[in-house]
Amino acid sequence: MCRLWQREDRIFKEMKTNIPITRKLDEKITLALYYQACEDVADTFTRKYFKGASYYWIGLEVGGVIEVADRFFSVSDMVDFLRYKYTGKMMFEYYNYEREGVSV
Repeated sequence: MCRLWQREDRIFKEMKTNIPITRKLDEKITLALYYQACEDVADTFTRKYFKGASYYWIGLEVGGVIEVADRFFSVSDMVDFLRYKYTGKMMFEYYNYEREGVSV
């Protein structure tokens, strides 16, 4: 078994999910899980940093960029903010710093 899969198995067990772990998921199932995960990330992100303010996916492209409170966030940025446990202040400082044209 691949080390990454072993890690995924452990994470799923810790999450106590009912999703069966299989290596040959149907494309439709894989995409549905991806889109649901993106929605979950966006929901968690907006609850934590924007007190549950409404958001929408730019171009209705789930997994791309959301707009919330006149600010724009990619899924990658949202995941990083949540993963590294940014405080609200840290997140907004980083957001403003990045928008000033300085590449981080």
